[in-house]
This record gives sequence, structure tokens and C-alpha cells, in this order.
Amino acid sequence: MKLLKFPFAYLAVFSFALLSCQKSENHNLSPQKGIVKSSSSSFDTIGAHHNSMLDDYYEIYSLTGPQVDLSSKIDIANSYLQSIGNPYDLDFIYNEVPQLLHTQQLVQDSAFSLAEAKIEADSMHNNHLMSDNIYPYVTAFFDSLEIHGSVSQLEEMILSLESVIGSDSNLSSEEQDGLLMVMSISKASIGYQPTYVEIYGIPWYEKDLLGAALALSTGTVEFAAFFGPWAAAGVFVGVSAVASMVP
Repeated sequence: MKLLKFPFAYLAVFSFALLSCQKSENHNLSPQKGIVKSSSSSFDTIGAHHNSMLDDYYEIYSLTGPQVDLSSKIDIANSYLQSIGNPYDLDFIYNEVPQLLHTQQLVQDSAFSLAEAKIEADSMHNNHLMSDNIYPYVTAFFDSLEIHGSVSQLEEMILSLESVIGSDSNLSSEEQDGLLMVMSISKASIGYQPTYVEIYGIPWYEKDLLGAALALSTGTVEFAAFFGPWAAAGVFVGVSAVASMVP
């Protein structure tokens, strides 16, 4: 019965989105950084930390430089997590939830796409690595990435989905917190607009958002329940930011 309530909210969200598609808007991002201010929630600090972690990365590595290996990106993430007093770095998190390292390696591939992310989410759900409660939201989130016609429209869709998540009593507190962290990171990611969006030809934030959504594994939820909010924050800030570190 849990999944039966969700499609009505899902249709409401995307009816709004499809109507919005009729608007003619510029899909290009301007080269400025910031955090989207259209909504406020108790998890918006997660998005702020995500963007600060990216700032630390780009103080060291150039957009046009050689490919940076995954271990160096993880080092940047670990240093940032330590600087804000988070006791759980990514190495500890990967050890506790191996699925997250698999996700991180997948998203690092420059050719990794939304279609592949959908296949991965399906596989995770079918193999009981993503819960029945979370899976429909990840599917809806990926659909928003597929059908949005502009950055502002994508933000509106994320805000609508965020509202549905916040009122869903079927979600456990850990599931709800994880989903809301992904929404916070998504809003912040869309607002972080470096010039390399044009260098790589596609909205750069897409890989960031795919990494955050695929981090919503059952293991992550159990990990957060056991180790607490700091652990959950480390997962979503670290995994999503590392996913979008270019090159």
C-alpha cells in the first residue's frame, strides 16, 4: 500500500512541469556561483557545504588541466569534511557502504549518462539495494532531469518534489532526511554555475545530481541510522561533489 499513494503526488508534480515546458526559456547557464535561494529548509546547509567543497577543489585544479584521478578528488573531499568537524570521511563511508564506492566509480566515467543512471537505479531496486519507498522518488527525480526545458524549470520541479517528500508519512525519518539532502544538494548544484558548463557541452550539474540520487541506497539509510546525521551529511556532500569534480 505504501507505493499507491505516491503516483498521485508524482502526477501532480509532473503535470505542473509539463505545463511549464510550454514556456520559452534560455537553457544556458551564466558563469556565476551561488546557492539557489528559492526555498529554505533545515537541510540547505548541506547544499552550502557541497558548493564549498567544490570551491576547495577548483582552488587546486584547473578546468582545462589533465584528468584528475579519483583518489585525489576523494582527498579534497576528506580534507573538507575534516575541516568542518565531520568525523566520517569518504574512506570510512566507502568501507561501511561498498555500494557508494561503486556509484562513485560509475559516475566518474565521462560517458556516464542519465540512461545508465536509470538502469543502475533499477538494478539497485531489483537487488534490494534501494528501498521501495525511495525508488519512486529517484525515478521521479531522474524524469525531471530528462524532461526539463530550462534550469529555472528544473529548480521548480525539484521544489515540488521536495514538498512531496517533506509530507510523505510513509518514509522513515532516515529515508526522508536522505531524500531532502539530495534535494538540497540539487538546488545548490544548479546554483553553482562555473564556465565549464560550455566546455563539456551538457549541463554539468547532471552528473552531480545523478551521483547524489544513486547514493540513496538501502545501505546508506542503514549507515545513517546507525552513525547519525554527520554520517549522512558526509555521504551526500562527499559523493555528489566528487561526482561533479571536473576534469
